[in-house]
Amino acid sequence: AVGRQPGRLVRPSGLPAIPASIDEAKAIARRTNASILQVRNEISAAEINLERARRALNPTVEGGLSSSFDISEGGDSARSSQLTLNITGPIFQGGLLNSLIRQARTSVDQSRADLLLQQLSVDQQVETAYAQLNTARANIVATREQITAADVAFQGTREEALLGARTTLDVLDAEQELLDARNANIIAVIAEFRAAYGVLQAI
Repeated sequence: AVGRQPGRLVRPSGLPAIPASIDEAKAIARRTNASILQVRNEISAAEINLERARRALNPTVEGGLSSSFDISEGGDSARSSQLTLNITGPIFQGGLLNSLIRQARTSVDQSRADLLLQQLSVDQQVETAYAQLNTARANIVATREQITAADVAFQGTREEALLGARTTLDVLDAEQELLDARNANIIAVIAEFRAAYGVLQAI
């Protein structure tokens, strides 16, 4: 697959650090999960749009002040000042502004509903990841017991073969069962690592 033979294979030093309980993992996920953060930002944007739509109903006030000072050639001076104040606001929009407010409010409600659904989805992902981790750990325990039993059976079969009670084929079958048990244990360890990183991914 990669174009070269494997070198010296080394088992990873240890599992990544994960929360001790599902509840703790859910709490962390609700604070740090990228999908939840995205929906929260969408809620903030929708609330800003709602506020903008509400403020479109408010009047706008603009003011200005200008002053001038003139001196003529004869030494006479004249000063003039002007103050302007403009108030503008919507009088009749045919319901457009109110409909924009309702639309923005609906967008906020939709974003909040999306947040609730996203939180439930993340909680489910965390629970599934922990279930897979617990399953992998149980498989490790089971395969270790299987290795112990297969090793005892192999040793016994080999001793019986030395005494003539078993054939070489029986010894080879027992050895194959031992190898299968060891292989199953390796697969279970791999599954534990994948499940641990699956917990981190869900968080």
